[in-house]
Amino acid sequence: MPHTFHRRPALLVIVMCALIAGAVALPSGTAMAHNTLLSSDPADGATLSVAPAQITWVFDRTVPLVTMTVTLTDATGARSELLGSIHGAAGDTQVVTPLPPLQPGPVSVRWRLVGPDGHPVTGRVEFAISSAAPTTMATDTATATADVTPTTVAVDGAAGLLRTKLQHHYQRIGLLFAGSEPSTMRMLFTDTDQPFYAQADLVDVDALSLVSLTDIIDHGFEGAPPPGLAARIHAFAGGHPQRSMQLADAAWQAARDDVTPADAWATALERCRVATASGHETRFSDLQPSDQAAMRLTATNGVLFGRDAALLELSRSSAQLARRRLIERGQVIERDGQVTVVDPLYADWIRHRFPI
Repeated sequence: MPHTFHRRPALLVIVMCALIAGAVALPSGTAMAHNTLLSSDPADGATLSVAPAQITWVFDRTVPLVTMTVTLTDATGARSELLGSIHGAAGDTQVVTPLPPLQPGPVSVRWRLVGPDGHPVTGRVEFAISSAAPTTMATDTATATADVTPTTVAVDGAAGLLRTKLQHHYQRIGLLFAGSEPSTMRMLFTDTDQPFYAQADLVDVDALSLVSLTDIIDHGFEGAPPPGLAARIHAFAGGHPQRSMQLADAAWQAARDDVTPADAWATALERCRVATASGHETRFSDLQPSDQAAMRLTATNGVLFGRDAALLELSRSSAQLARRRLIERGQVIERDGQVTVVDPLYADWIRHRFPI
């Protein structure tokens, strides 16, 4: 089976290119005069066998990132300003600054803060690298898709760490985010306190038609997909771009694993169910009881009133409020008076986990 299908999701998901143009963190307080560096990692004078990916600073006072500049002088003598410093997990006295790939030799990193009186405070950390860090880098454009909304938001510091690791490779890669909860996706890129603030183009992708999905799958399988695969994916996912591609990619992977064409769809669906179950569990458990009941009804038949609603003890007024909240969060959508769950795999999980 030719290894071609992994390129396809690039056509369909939210695009984030030319990643970090500059530091985006906002000031967390007023700079204090004579802020003192307590420690750093790497430490001043250290000799390292592997080049570090970042340098961590610990100061005795709060560091407003807007006042901080960091300058690197590498082993060749080249000097460059380092962007993307963020506060670390220890709080606003800790700063993490990403480092570019470094060659063996001496390295000097200079920091500078400006106090409220306008006086600068500076310092320098110098270390040496005895051998270059092993680096694996794709020679062609790399793409990856996942439903990032549960994990990136739920894991403290995940977005900042991702930004730190990727920013020095922006000329060589394009990062594609796909999320099935639009409100969270917007928050990641439009809230000013988020590490990825203003670093992406947000694109609403319409549902895929069966014709479009068939063309994409045929191309990915080089003209020989399992019979009926596109129709089955479209019937299940309703053209949802990210989930359609996730299911198609799982089917392609199943074909690579020598699953028979007749079993490719069932295998792909089960693998996607397993891969997404924990995220669905977290998302559902975060809902209040009336919203959970509304989600169960929506996933089952889209009717929020009547016998099933009474069975779940969901009153008409509670159902109306729940529907409004869920629409605002992007978990359900209303078209022509019919309410449906946006994410087809989430709806499938709810039906199996909480049948009515």
